[in-house]
Amino acid sequence: MLSRKKQLAAKVESTKGTKETLADADANILCDEISVSFSPEEVVRDPLRSSISPLVSLPGAKIGTITCRVELKGSGTATTAPSWGTLLRACGFEETTDADSVYYTPTSDEDSIPTLTIGVNNDGRLDLIYGARGNVSFEFAANQVAYATFTFTGIFDDTTDSSMWSPTYESTIPVTWKNASISFNFGASWTTAVVSALTIDMNNEVTIRQDANAATGLSYAIITARDPGGTIDPDKVLVATQDWISHITTPTTGTFSFDLGTSTGNKLSFSAPKFQVIGREDGDRDGVAVDTITFKLRADSGDDELMIDHV
Repeated sequence: MLSRKKQLAAKVESTKGTKETLADADANILCDEISVSFSPEEVVRDPLRSSISPLVSLPGAKIGTITCRVELKGSGTATTAPSWGTLLRACGFEETTDADSVYYTPTSDEDSIPTLTIGVNNDGRLDLIYGARGNVSFEFAANQVAYATFTFTGIFDDTTDSSMWSPTYESTIPVTWKNASISFNFGASWTTAVVSALTIDMNNEVTIRQDANAATGLSYAIITARDPGGTIDPDKVLVATQDWISHITTPTTGTFSFDLGTSTGNKLSFSAPKFQVIGREDGDRDGVAVDTITFKLRADSGDDELMIDHV
């Protein structure tokens, strides 16, 4: 069995926590890293006896995690959701299609967040979780492909032998991060920042509901909280140009936006209405002094900390 012969399939569940059957069309998400973890809680039996030898333990909740890293790219058509949009929805984003784009915004509405059945087929051996929801983080580096890393928690199903899927993948090619139009606005627009790296993490808290009535003792995963934030590394500038410390100590918030790609159908625009700086550290990039900025994304009117627009 080869490590590189690995596929991921995901399908929205018609009924939350009820396993779906995965088909070829559900495996159209290209990942360059996929991992599965299953380590159920050990229920220890420790009755008092004349011996101190341990007895056989029992497996507790059958909870599994699947992590995958996906190239950020468009579907090729502005009003057609990208393949990884299914994963994003299960990380607490609502998907909306308008006349010229598909865009994603965070939601707090439990009914609007689907659960997924997710399978990983490694050269004919299938691991599967269902009732799954998760967290997503993004990584951008100048002149490199951008990625989204998803980590899902769900009910672990038995491992089975299964033929690998034959999906049809999107034909679009990912672009590298450049011509990004990065913009900060703390009362005045700053578009000349020299940046080489950026991360954003939604920091979702995910837990599985316990349900004694269910055959597995579990219901499905829920997202109980989020605290989106990240890091960015602009070149150091004079205080007159950008006063990071003032933004921390005041505190002040500003808008923030940037792009990935320029072509219709393969462009993603990211924007945040309230970018709050919470830390600054000295950094170095090949001899150039940089400020390593830690930030949080705050809500403006609610459920709007980050908007991702596929145009």
